[in-house]
Amino acid sequence: MSDSDRYTVDTVRAWDFTSARSVITKIEASSAAVGRSAQATARDFDGSTDYWDAVGGDAARNLSLMHKSDLVRSTAVMDTVAERSASKLDEIQGYIDVLNAKVGEIKASEYQLAYHPDGGVYSLKSNAEWADEWGWRTPFKLVDKEADELGFTLALRTALAQVQTIDQAGAETVRGTFESLAQGVKEGAVPTPGDPRLQEILRNYQTEKSDGQATLWPDGTLLAAIRAVHPDFDPRLMTPEEVASVSLLLARQGASPIDQANAAYRWYNAMSAADQAAKDRFPRESLSDGHGDAFRHAYWNALLTKEFGAEWTEQYTTAHEGLGGNPANREAMDLYNNELGRSVAEANPDASAEELADLIAAEVSDGRTIVIGGDGAIDWSKNVKVGETGQPGTVGVPLPAN
Repeated sequence: MSDSDRYTVDTVRAWDFTSARSVITKIEASSAAVGRSAQATARDFDGSTDYWDAVGGDAARNLSLMHKSDLVRSTAVMDTVAERSASKLDEIQGYIDVLNAKVGEIKASEYQLAYHPDGGVYSLKSNAEWADEWGWRTPFKLVDKEADELGFTLALRTALAQVQTIDQAGAETVRGTFESLAQGVKEGAVPTPGDPRLQEILRNYQTEKSDGQATLWPDGTLLAAIRAVHPDFDPRLMTPEEVASVSLLLARQGASPIDQANAAYRWYNAMSAADQAAKDRFPRESLSDGHGDAFRHAYWNALLTKEFGAEWTEQYTTAHEGLGGNPANREAMDLYNNELGRSVAEANPDASAEELADLIAAEVSDGRTIVIGGDGAIDWSKNVKVGETGQPGTVGVPLPAN
């Protein structure tokens, strides 16, 4: 589902947070249970000095203290996740209430108003029909009607934009909470591959999470300028580093707003084209952590390299991974496949987009891309059957960059 389908007036108004709030309650209960278990276990070890005072006892008690610390730290993360999630739901609900109130006012309007999914408000009767009804009052009533249409449109679209921002940026804020987990907890969630080369890739192909707050970009004047040329353009959730990278790219296109808008659309369209090509060439079950996913990342980087060069593409797509939310094995998979795609484009500078897609597909089938294997560890794509990839892990945090 695209953003234009997800964030519509009636879709957002129909959102029901009952299940989400139930999950939050369970997180809070689990945190309390883990905390009680950590304290009880620590007390047992602390009280063992009377009957276990040798070196082994001291080592066990020290290890118990470390595990208690890790567990207490984990409970703090769980509590923060619950708190932040509840807060974001409350914020979104506030804007849903605004939408509901405005829709009520629209339906009660004397001007027989209705609204488009994107929040645009219009009258069900044409101006000519109203003129027949209003007679000499038409000029005054039309001004009032159009003011209402404009005001309601602004209110609905502002609320939708706020919902989208809170939903997407808020999710990133919640994911970022996991960065506070103890390192041992993070690493324990990721299987280690047996292949020494894959172990090296797992260590080295990591990137730091962005320190800044992710936001929807572009907005304001730039978004309006791009949509004037390309109406189907949607803003994306981006880190400050991504925004800086794309802003630099647009600045290099010259001062012309049209040139910048077209460059922004080519940047935007590369990901859409890669996503569609992956869906066309690979089964649905391979599009998450599998062969289709590997193809998508590599082809996306190949297209960007063809358009804007490998240096900028590396800077931007690495900054993109700073959004966080990836366990270390998925992070390594994405960054490695990104690099492979850039290399293919550089080695074939005259290749068309379709030819690049064929070349990338060959890299996947020949086993030179990385996927998540059935055991959850990264593996070469030739070693895993299409559609039989595993899960990357449950803790959405990357390892520290090498």
